[in-house]
Amino acid sequence: FVSAEPHRDVIALTDEQQRVIAATRRAWIDRSLDDVLAGVMTEADSQAIAAAVQRRRATVIRSADHALLFGASGVQFQPEPGSVRGSRTGGLVLVYDLEQARYALFANMLNQTLYWSGSVALVALSMWLFLHLVLTRRAERLVAAAERLAGGDLKARSGIDGSDELGRLGQAFDAMARQVDLTQTRLRQELAEHDAARLALLVSEAVLWFIRRWLVS
Repeated sequence: FVSAEPHRDVIALTDEQQRVIAATRRAWIDRSLDDVLAGVMTEADSQAIAAAVQRRRATVIRSADHALLFGASGVQFQPEPGSVRGSRTGGLVLVYDLEQARYALFANMLNQTLYWSGSVALVALSMWLFLHLVLTRRAERLVAAAERLAGGDLKARSGIDGSDELGRLGQAFDAMARQVDLTQTRLRQELAEHDAARLALLVSEAVLWFIRRWLVS
């Protein structure tokens, strides 16, 4: 998602002639410092950092467009063993690409945003699945059991358990359904007993009537 310019970071070590003797890119070696800096910065910035190197003083400046950070410092080399020549001096130049750092920071923030957005979306999906698979299906079972009970099926039960609100509601419904079933069973038994007693009374009355008719005749 982020497009950035090529890296313009520079680390170079120069001799007293401001010629590069070591650098992060092999193509810069044996080239003058002005040529190397000209490829990564404006001419004015290149002259400013070259002047700082020539003064052999530690200097940190920013480019005119605030896109680069320059650092320069004088360096003293140890003489080679057996050499009659005194210590040599040179310069160390560092150029740090601030724009690239900004791009990297922006890319990292974007990655973090995508990561956390994905995490939030995953949590939301998990909650939806939980509500759908656990709560919605349990609620559908409770509704179906209630419809069966209303239709006359006294053996209808939700079978829902648990300590949450829906679980307690399911348990209360099942207890009510069992009570209704028990009440209906007792009522049917009482009606059957009442019908049997009435039938016995009718039979007794009929027998008594025939006996009276027989005695009269």
